[in-house]
Amino acid sequence: MSLGFFSANHVFFRYAGQTDWVLNDVSLALDRGCAAVIEGPVGCGKTTLMRTLTGHLKPNHGVVSSRCYIGKLPSHAFGVMPQAVILAPELSTLENIIMPFVALNRQIQERDIRFCNQLLQALGLGAHRHAQAGTLSHQQQKVLMFVRSFVHRPAFVLLDQPFSGMDDTLHGIMMRMILEFCRSGITVVMTLQQGEGAALGLVDPLFSHYDMGHGHIEPCIPKSFTRSVA
Repeated sequence: MSLGFFSANHVFFRYAGQTDWVLNDVSLALDRGCAAVIEGPVGCGKTTLMRTLTGHLKPNHGVVSSRCYIGKLPSHAFGVMPQAVILAPELSTLENIIMPFVALNRQIQERDIRFCNQLLQALGLGAHRHAQAGTLSHQQQKVLMFVRSFVHRPAFVLLDQPFSGMDDTLHGIMMRMILEFCRSGITVVMTLQQGEGAALGLVDPLFSHYDMGHGHIEPCIPKSFTRSVA
């Protein structure tokens, strides 16, 4: 297959002590500012794929690469929203969101704070930016993690089932944000539960759709999707 701006090429992975491949010859290629929507049932390997794409897991075979980086992709290239809520509950919403800057030893500019506040306001958390993260609802905590994955403007953002537990209003706002981020040049990989894509109606030329099962992904045409998120 041709290499994209962000590519996984014939990736195989299995955990130590196992004989079955969790990822079985996975390949995908994305242009800059596009998104891959990967849909599949529980246990099909979606989270393992995300961890392999970010470099947290090393493939047994195959390679993950990008045209803008030579060799291993650096941590600052990624923004990640995992399935599990991972926050410092004693810190404020805003303090949790700016953690990527702290981890990357990057100076926080006034424009970064304005950007944080704009995203929080749009997603209904503006009034809670100084609240302790541990006092937020589960949905609010997931919104916080969504914002945190984009806040340092990485080249690639990986969202592992970002809409789980979210209400319909937030679905729409988040999807419009994802599209805007893609149009600004960020490349996104997003996993969904089986059947979730049809319910969300993810129709846009920036989205490439894949079905995943038994560790393998195949491109698909979402014929059942009827509405656009634009």
